[in-house]
Order: sequence, then structure tokens, then C-alpha cells
Amino acid sequence: MKNLKLGLFALIVILVATPLLASAEMFEVPYYTGADHEPNFEYRTWMLNRDVAGYDREFEAAFVGLAGLDTDNTTLYIVFMLPDGTKRALPMDLFSGYDQTEAFYAHEELQKRREMGRFDIGEYIAPELPPATGVFEVGTPFMDDPRDYEPKTEELMVDTSKYFRFLSGKYSRLSGYRWFEEEFREMNLEYFDTIFDFATHELGFPAPYSDEGEKIKIDVTLLGTGIGDADNEAGSQIWISPENMLQSSMVPVQLIANVFQYYSGGFRDNNSDWYWSTHANWFAHQFRPDVIPEITTYNERPNHYLTSPRLNGGAWPFIQTITENPQLGPLYPNLIWIESLRENPTDVRRLQGTGLEDPIQTLMRLGYEHGIFTHPEKGFGDVIGEMAARNVAWDYVFNYVYKNTATPNRFNRVVLEEVPDKPGWYMSPYALAPQQYGYNIVQLVPEEGATAIEVDFQGIKVEEGADWRVTIVAVDNRGWSRYSTMWNEGVNRFELAPEDKEIYLAIAATPSVYRPINIDEDFHNIMLYPYEVKVTGATPIRHLPDYLNVSHLFGIMGQAHPNGGGFVARTARVEDTVYVGENAVVFGSARVSGNARVEDYAVVMDAARVRDNAIIAGNAVVRDSARIEGNALVRDALVRGQVTISDSARVLDGIYVEGSGYVNGNATLKGRGYVQTSFSTSRATISGDTIIGFNSAFSPWTTEPITTGIYVDLTEDEEDSRGSANFVYAHWDFARPNEAVLFDTVYRNDGLLRGTPKFTTDGSRTVLELNGADQYVLLGKDITEFADVEIELTVKWFGGDHGQRIFDFSRDENQGMYLTPSNADGKLEYAITTEGATQKIVGTKALPVNQWVTIVLEIKDGQATLKVDGEVVGTITDLASNPQSLRTKANYLGRDFAGTTFFSGQYDDVKVSRIPVAN
Repeated sequence: MKNLKLGLFALIVILVATPLLASAEMFEVPYYTGADHEPNFEYRTWMLNRDVAGYDREFEAAFVGLAGLDTDNTTLYIVFMLPDGTKRALPMDLFSGYDQTEAFYAHEELQKRREMGRFDIGEYIAPELPPATGVFEVGTPFMDDPRDYEPKTEELMVDTSKYFRFLSGKYSRLSGYRWFEEEFREMNLEYFDTIFDFATHELGFPAPYSDEGEKIKIDVTLLGTGIGDADNEAGSQIWISPENMLQSSMVPVQLIANVFQYYSGGFRDNNSDWYWSTHANWFAHQFRPDVIPEITTYNERPNHYLTSPRLNGGAWPFIQTITENPQLGPLYPNLIWIESLRENPTDVRRLQGTGLEDPIQTLMRLGYEHGIFTHPEKGFGDVIGEMAARNVAWDYVFNYVYKNTATPNRFNRVVLEEVPDKPGWYMSPYALAPQQYGYNIVQLVPEEGATAIEVDFQGIKVEEGADWRVTIVAVDNRGWSRYSTMWNEGVNRFELAPEDKEIYLAIAATPSVYRPINIDEDFHNIMLYPYEVKVTGATPIRHLPDYLNVSHLFGIMGQAHPNGGGFVARTARVEDTVYVGENAVVFGSARVSGNARVEDYAVVMDAARVRDNAIIAGNAVVRDSARIEGNALVRDALVRGQVTISDSARVLDGIYVEGSGYVNGNATLKGRGYVQTSFSTSRATISGDTIIGFNSAFSPWTTEPITTGIYVDLTEDEEDSRGSANFVYAHWDFARPNEAVLFDTVYRNDGLLRGTPKFTTDGSRTVLELNGADQYVLLGKDITEFADVEIELTVKWFGGDHGQRIFDFSRDENQGMYLTPSNADGKLEYAITTEGATQKIVGTKALPVNQWVTIVLEIKDGQATLKVDGEVVGTITDLASNPQSLRTKANYLGRDFAGTTFFSGQYDDVKVSRIPVAN
């Protein structure tokens, strides 16, 4: 075996005693251990040849099998069962020579048993090719789409294996030149058949044409050989470039998986492309467990809905969870391809037409019909909840390879926010809340001396069937996980153990009503599932994994900044006028100047530059040579490269921005996603009222400024825009009633409803009515993160006590702004308070009672103007602050900061608009 790495004595023993090592075949069909939930041999002591996290150098285990492909450039794994029933795998070369030898002998025995049980799937034949028709001129290859070329005798080279027919042109100087090397061709003929046999005999996936009398070899068209050129693809046949066919390449594995999927007849033309790629990646991992395709992509977007194309097929850990669940097992991921409902079920499988259910619906149905799930959606929700908990420390059989690749980072951990109106409670940042079958991982820091943790979980019922799965996960100092019971509401208690090193909450969105998602439809319909938690015995951590904890470096590599007390490295330069908060860090050769602020747990490092009135806040990281200028705001985001962010641009809530381009004007980039600002050798400019976010994967297409548009998901052209905001950032028209959420019509700036206010009508108006006692709306903090802003409200006041709040946007009692229909003197009043000093606009009378009015507050260039029905009430010409500098924490419609006064009346329309930055 090519991966056997032994001592000299052991090697001599095997060479003398084991002629099986000498084989004419290049590849052995890998032995699949996924269905083995019990060990195949007795428990004994195994020895590792070096330290491995989570294991003693000697430990008890029982051999299950050798997993993986045995070649010079792949890794074989010894799969074993621990005494507590946990199944794990480690690379074979980590074990002693004796253990490798024993594992090899045991493997040979298992392979013999497995081979004896294999069935004959029949002979595959290759049809004759039609005669040549002179398509090619002498010396001219066919370079168009290979699907437009009809294979012809004499124009082709034809090679066949047991299951495949390989078709190539005769041009050896193109990109597919390797195919003309005999050894390369022979290797691939055998490799393709090995993959085919693994799918059929090890994974139990029904072979192509297995439901038909005649079995046809699958055509493999070799691109770059003169009969066409295109991307690798597969379905009824395979199109592949020899460049992707080097020994042990994963591309043939994934394409052959697509072939098996195609001939199963399942999931055609019904928005199930995500499962084709996700299942193909899972299939590839079963064939070669040392490879985990696209798991880093999934690891950086775990809050996305499970079927999102932005996961690039990386969501296969949910299939792996099914695989490792003894009640379900590895047959289920393949079974659904065969058992899914389709249009013409009486035809042969490959001709059964359009699918009538998607993969999740099939999994739910089969799980319920087979008695595994007591409820289709709830049973599948349990699978997702289990996966989310496992993913905290990658608690799977091949944990070793997962955890060394998909590490904790700022994109797969969530820092909760304090709930401003519920002391002691925390909430998910709305933009990062899990979408359907997505999840959040939140780290908890146990209190000193705590012996247990209690978590009170309350999901926000955003729709009928909204549901969650929550698990407390303890990871010990060896990397092993321990779990609480899984629950969905109320209090759960979890006892701590001395060896616990880290504690987490795994929170998955698992609605009990499944709604298939199509990203090409209105993205507003993709539901977010926010939640609130109260924790006893621990506190949610305040920073992300990439935070620079430099507390031990004060006085050694840097010192506290005089304005704020945050760390400034000796190599950095920060002016005294700058504010650096006590937990903030300026590191490397970074420069911060002017009135800039680095707040909270923000980090500015490397050669980054921050100046003017820019703010870096939350868990933001600005690094490399990025520049943040003007009134720009970067909060809870990552900015890298040579990008420049300026004017009143904002980069918020988990987005990752890089490149060498420009983000300026009033652009807002927000939510878990990725924005590239340059392409090729050119720099792009994102400006105007552009909004980018919500699962974004944004690539610019022009050097002309991109000045408008709302871009979500994949963006490669201006036609991908979902509309234009016309500088409106948030608009609530109250036309979409909901018990818990006030939906924004522009982007995803939804508010949370408190006290169950009533949606009703007033003539032709659709309105929200507040009772003046305990009903109000909680808005996000980004509603006020503008230096210049216009707030427009159409309201009807029912009258009542003085001091009611139409809105109140505050940080505390000494910092904020509000609008009341009637102050203590019975007059309309707008007030803005900066560090305890208040400036006001006061009208001559209160708002009229039971009459609709439109109020506009404009804050621009250091002054505030208030209008009612177009008439100016008053102006403050020398504002001491602006909404952004207030750094508000509690933004309400209908109540004050203290929660003592409430608005009695109705809202018909509320808009928050950005005021265009002058060129």
C-alpha cells in the first residue's frame, strides 16, 4: 500500500509475508467505513508516534477500517471506535509502525469480505460512432462548445473502460495535451472505473441504467483536444479538461457523482441545483476523506439559508450529520435521488422529468414515512440542530481534517448585542440572525466560580412556524465536545465540568413550516430568525476570534492612549485628538489622526490609515493599507487591501471588503457577505446611494462609479441590482402585518414590535397603531449612524399625556435625540442632547389631535430643521453633534429611552434617507 509508512523491520516482514502488495491495478476501490457503526475487531492499545491534540500517545480503540484512496499524494485514515462508542479517524502515518501493519492486515481481510459480497451490475457497451462528415478542415480543431459537436469516426480517438467511453480529438498541442500520453490515459481509465465502483458497491448508489435492460458506457469528452472547449460539466455524460485529471484529482469524482445523480432522475428543473453540488462534494469526501470541498466557504457563511448558492456546495456537513446518525445513515443522501417524486414516475428513471419536490422535502417525507421523524419538518430541524452543535468543534468521524481546515474566525462566530429594552438580555445582530436552516455560534464566558449555566432562550416569532434548535456545547482542553439537551424555548441548565475550556451556544433556525427559497425572487421574503437570550452563570463574549488581545503588552510594545486608554503600539502613530477606547487597539505601523475614533473592540493595524471624523467601532478590523476618511463608519466589519472608504460611506455588520477601489458617497455595505472593490488591474468606485449586502458576493464590472442599486447575493453586473433606493435607507409603510417584525421595504432594516401593536387601516391608509401604554418599535442602531440624515414621518396623534415620544434615539439619558408631539408646555418639540447639554426646536403648539400630519427632520451640515406639513417649525444652526456622533444604542418609535412614556396614535409612513454628499 502506497501510504504504508513503517519501520525497516516491519517493512521486511510485510514484503516477505504479503504478496498482496504487488498488484497490477493502480487503484484499489476505497473501503467505505461510513455504514460501520460497530467495530469490526477487538479493542486493544494503539500507539501514536507523536502528540496529537485530543489523544494520549497510547489509547484504547477497536479497528473499524482504513478509509481513503491509497496513492502517493493522498492520505489514508485509520478509522477506529473508542470505548465510549465514539468513532474517529486519524491519518495512518500518525500511528506506530506496528499499528500500521496491523491495520493493513485487518484492512485486507475486510476488503476480501466486502468483495465477496459485491454483485454483478452487468456489462456496459459503447454504441458505434457515425462516420466522419468532414466537419474538420485539415489542421483546424473544433474550438466551440463541445455540446455542439457530434462525435464522428476518424475525427476522434476513442478509449474505453468498463463503464466509460473517452472521446478526444487528435490535436496534441492544445490545453489537453496530457491525454495523448499513454500512461496518463491508462491511469484515468482505471481511476474513473474505481470511482464508479465505489459509488455503486460501497455507497450503494444505483448505477446508471440499472433500471434498464441495456447499459450504455458514459461518454467522457476530453476538452482542449480539438473537439471543443468549455468548463468542466457532467450530467448524461462528462465534459472535462485533462488539466483536471491528474492522479487522485477530485474533479472526476465530483463529475461522476453528477452522472449518478442524473441517471437517478431526481431533482430536475426544480431549483435544486444547490443539492447537486452539495451532494457531489459530500460524495467526494466519502471517496477521499482527506479532502473536504468548500467547507471553508460554508464555515464563513453559516447563517445563510441552507440552500443558498453562495455556499458553493459547502453545506454538506448536514449530509454528513445524516450519514453519521445510525437511524439514518449513508444510504439516505443517495436514496432521496431515487425516491424523490417526479413528473413521469412510470418511465425509466433518467426520463421521469421535472421533480415535484426538492431534496429537503424528500428527506422530510422519507424520514417521516420510515418512522425516523415523528414530524417531517421538526425531524429535519433536529438534524440541523445536531449539525450546528457538532460544527462548534467539528465533532465528526474525520474531525482531524475538519478542525485543521475550518478554524474559528470572525465569520463563524457571532457577538450578541445587549437588548436595550430588556436589561440582562442579549440578542442576535439582526443582519446576522440565522436564515432558514442556518445557524449562529455564540461563545459564553463562565463567571468565576460558576458550576452551571442557565440559558433562557426566546425566539422572535417572525412568521407562522418560526422555530429554533439550541444546544449548549462545552469543549474541553483536549478539543472534545459535550452537549446539553437540545431545546427550542425557555430555560435549560447545563452543569459545568472542571475540564471545560470553552462554552458555546449553537442556535439554528429550524422553522416547523418549510418554505423553499428562490434567490431570484424578492430577497425580502428570505426570512431572518432573530432571538433573545438571558444567561445565568456566564456572559456572551464581547469580541470575535481575530481580536488582538494585547493586555500583556502595555508598557512593553505600546502604551495606553491618553484619550480613551486603548492600546497604541510604539510603532503606530495616533494623534492626541483621536479617541481610542479602552478595549480598542492600534497596532503595527497604523496611523490615526484628526477627530477619528477607534471604539469598542475595534482594531486598526498594519499600514492602515484612519483620519478626519471616521469611526472604527464594534468588532471592526481595518488592516493592510486600507484608508478610512471623512465621516466614514466601519463597524463590526473587516476591511483589507488598499481600499479607501470615505465621505459618509458605511461598512457594517459582518461584511468583508477588500481590493484597491473606493467606497464613498452615501454607500452602505452591510451584512454577512463579501465585496471586492477592484478587478483585473482596475479600481472600482462604489458610491451614491448604493446598498450592498445580504449574502453578497459582489464583484465590480466597470471603472465608472457605481452610484445606485441594491445588490444582494451574487453580483457581477448592474443588471443584478434589485432596485434603486433613491437615497432612502429605510422605509416602513406598515403594509405587511406581522406580530413581531416591522418590515422595511428598501433593504432589511426591519424593526422589532413590542407589546403586539395593531396593524389596521384608516381610510386608504395602512397603519400601525400604538396604545400609549406599552407598545412600540425597536429599530436597529444603523438607523442613526449618519452624520447627515432626513427623517420623515406621517403620524396621527390621539392626544394624551405630555412627553410622549414619536421617536427616541438615545445612548443614555445624557446622549440622544427625540421628538415629542407635546412637551411639558404643550408644544411640539425636537431635542438633541450631547453629553448632558440639550439643544431644542420648539413649536408654537402641540401636534393636532386625530389629524394626519407629515413631519420632516433634516440634519445637514451641522444644523437641524424641523417641518410639519411643509412649514418650518424651527432650526438649530450650531448642532453640537449629529446622529452618528451620538452613538445611540436604543432607537425607538413610540417610547422614550427610560420606558416611562409611550406614543398613543398611528404611523402611516416612516422614512430614513441619506442626504447626498456633495461632489
